[in-house]
Amino acid sequence: MRSHFSISATALLLFAVTVFNLAAASIASAQAFFVGPPTPVLSTENMSKDNVYFPDGAIGVLPQGPGTYVMFGAGGSFGGIGPGANIVPSGTYRFSGTLANFAPAQTREGYPVASLQWGRTQPSPFGENFDRDYAGGGPTYAYIIDGSYKLLQLYHGEYHPNYPKSLPFYGGEGMAISDNAGVSFTKIGQFISPHVSLQELIDSGAQGGVPTDGFMIEADAVGNYIDSQRVSADHVYCYYIFSDRQSMSTPQGFAIARIRKPVLLDAIRFNLVAPFEKYYNGTFSQPGLGGSSTFVVRQEKDAIAWPQPIYSAYLRQFLLFYQTNQESIQVRRSTNLMFWSEPTTIYKNTDPELKTYYPTAVGVNGEPKLLGQTFYVYFQKRHVSGQLRPNYYRIEVTSLKGLDYFHRDR
Repeated sequence: MRSHFSISATALLLFAVTVFNLAAASIASAQAFFVGPPTPVLSTENMSKDNVYFPDGAIGVLPQGPGTYVMFGAGGSFGGIGPGANIVPSGTYRFSGTLANFAPAQTREGYPVASLQWGRTQPSPFGENFDRDYAGGGPTYAYIIDGSYKLLQLYHGEYHPNYPKSLPFYGGEGMAISDNAGVSFTKIGQFISPHVSLQELIDSGAQGGVPTDGFMIEADAVGNYIDSQRVSADHVYCYYIFSDRQSMSTPQGFAIARIRKPVLLDAIRFNLVAPFEKYYNGTFSQPGLGGSSTFVVRQEKDAIAWPQPIYSAYLRQFLLFYQTNQESIQVRRSTNLMFWSEPTTIYKNTDPELKTYYPTAVGVNGEPKLLGQTFYVYFQKRHVSGQLRPNYYRIEVTSLKGLDYFHRDR
């Protein structure tokens, strides 16, 4: 489907004369996107052949070589991963290949091998049990520390109070590091938990979950873009935008927490969890574990989840991608991480038998964490029954500037 508007030469001239003093500002602020049709990347048949259910969350993408990448994502315990099918636990799985085609990078006897496992097999340090019943990572970041290449992975953990029942679940976000390019990860602890407590979830009788999923991004002390390659780390903050809930009677929104980059790097250096602080009532003053938060994005009457902030060098803005009502992918724009535009829908699933999950925007040309004019958004479409392996797609998105038009193919 193609939609657009056009302006005749006469009308355009009258428009220009009437609002001459505002035209430049209007053109500078107007933006749009071309969105191509969904293209399969991992089909149900692919995943059946590789014995994997992937991904059960947003993915992390890092460059590996010319035109090749390594991808990290969670595998669900219900997806027939490894011998024993449904009884095999969740974990982080490492894939490699191109942005169009990738496959498990580590296998054993025909099955993918997890590089991080749930807390029952690989406990979190300090006696934490937030990931006792589920652990699976995606967002992954590379650093050179003391001359060594290290990966930091943010992973989703779950505690199921009625285990082995899958619902309800209480979520938390953990950190893990790798010294071997992601072949294996060592857990260093939990850094974000919901504001509501586990007991509040249980007492509410809710049958869903309380997640804290998100992505990390670098910015300056007030949330503006900063080129961290050109400035001292002392001026850089690492921000984490994530799902949170102020109470069990209110909907989820997106909160934000942060830490100074030198503190994060020291934590990685010494295998310690980094102490993030949540934003609340105008300041970053609440602890990442259990603290209150003030939402930077709230969408009344919609269920929004899996936020990913990423910078567009072409638009010179941050973009925030997320899923809405398990059917749509939306994006907001901003020059500051604390304030966001109204949403634009770039994809909407119209099949009532399918749900849409886990959007992840990825830059091309070897820079997956920086968007150019054209980039990809990956997402999963899963059957509502949950019994069939999903299909994994990508859409190609092209950013436009000026008085251009929005175009969407489905």
